[in-house]
Amino acid sequence: MKVLCSIIIAAFFLGCGLSHDITAEKKLLKLKSRSLELGILTNVGGRIALLREAGGPNMMDSDNTLWGIPPPVPPLGALKKEYREYGGTIVWTGPHSRWWQEQSIHPAKKRSKGKWPWPPDPYLSFDHFRIVTNDGSSVILAGGVSPVSGVQLRKEISVGQHVRLRTSAANGRGTSLTRDLWTATMLGADARIFVPVTDHKSVRFMTRSLRTNIVWDIVGDMLIAGIRPFRTNAFIESDKAFITPREGYAAVCNGKRIWLITFTLPPYGSVSPEHGAIEISAEAKDTRAASGFMLSRHSALTDIPPGGVLSWEEEWHILPYTGAAADAERHGLGEGKAVVGQQIRGNAALAMRRLPMREGGDHARYPGAA
Repeated sequence: MKVLCSIIIAAFFLGCGLSHDITAEKKLLKLKSRSLELGILTNVGGRIALLREAGGPNMMDSDNTLWGIPPPVPPLGALKKEYREYGGTIVWTGPHSRWWQEQSIHPAKKRSKGKWPWPPDPYLSFDHFRIVTNDGSSVILAGGVSPVSGVQLRKEISVGQHVRLRTSAANGRGTSLTRDLWTATMLGADARIFVPVTDHKSVRFMTRSLRTNIVWDIVGDMLIAGIRPFRTNAFIESDKAFITPREGYAAVCNGKRIWLITFTLPPYGSVSPEHGAIEISAEAKDTRAASGFMLSRHSALTDIPPGGVLSWEEEWHILPYTGAAADAERHGLGEGKAVVGQQIRGNAALAMRRLPMREGGDHARYPGAA
């Protein structure tokens, strides 16, 4: 009888958990194909909060308990005490140092010139994005003109065998703006991130202090970032890597899946000197659940004339670990990183054939570029 009661109680709580997820997902605008599901919070900056294979786990870090909670209404959300982290994938503009330099909503923030103020433009993070078109597998979303950044974002997202994401920033002011497009994805502490590099000179760090839990490693031509199972909770650590990648992709390994993010590299030297074409911010906090990464991609820093548009495109693929890569990763072998890197490299080469070089691109000048 005790066993039966235990089973019933367990089933009840499992059922509640499943019900909670379904309820939370009702807050998302869903796009589906045979193989992929994607969910968007249109009322939270047009943020992608869910990416998974059909029925699988979310590849991003996004707290679904917040999906039904309305965000701050801009200009609220500009102060740390007002900010709410929904996670997922969001698009801002850069460079970071100029977030608050060309606005009058928060004069105090404008005085932080030369610093890196947080949080970012609340109109990009929390404004409502209206649905322009939606056919169930693709959607076009449009935000308003931000009085902070001066741009109006438009997002075109489609789901098929892979995900296509195109973000455009239109200059909504009467004067030129110098901006980049900054796509930021939040990931949990169990993720490992692979970025192709030429050597250690391709990476610069914000800090190189003593670390016990954050791991940066270069194996062959791959930078690998991870947060190891905590050796101690006594150290709260953070670091950031600014990367000049050898090719236009980053890969996130999570569970038995690889999430491959591909894009056309900006012309060499065109990314803001305070950023990298790819950036990885890592935080190891007092619990593993509170720890994680922010994986960022930056477009070229561009002068946008009045009425002009800056665009950024990505393709996302979810792939399984296969063969030796799965075995090496499962057994935690040292050579496993190199084997997984080889699989990622091969998949990226195939995926990137779909991405034509941008007009004016200068990919060949990247060190080690193929």
